[in-house]
Amino acid sequence: MHRAGAGRWTRRTTARADRTRAAYCGPRPQTHGKGDGERGSTFLNEVTAEARQQYPYDGQDIANTNEVNLLINGKNSVLDIKKMVDAQSRTTSDLQAIVNYIEVLKLAGLVEM
Repeated sequence: MHRAGAGRWTRRTTARADRTRAAYCGPRPQTHGKGDGERGSTFLNEVTAEARQQYPYDGQDIANTNEVNLLINGKNSVLDIKKMVDAQSRTTSDLQAIVNYIEVLKLAGLVEM
């Protein structure tokens, strides 16, 4: 707990708590769209702008979204995916941006959690 002033106590959210939650969250790919010649971008374009604003991510916050897509297999947690993407690139990715990107993939129907 953290004293916020005027006698009130608030709970801090820390990067450690985010990492703990991300370590147990393992996204799995959906089966539709594979083998039919369809690309995931057509499903991503169907996600509304309001939903994208709810889960913001930027290309500069994630080193390589294509690599994230390849690492989603149901066995890797979000934290594992972040560590592997960071190991393969010169820049580090933001954990919350990766979580938001996977949430957008979930809304598009490409991933289930």
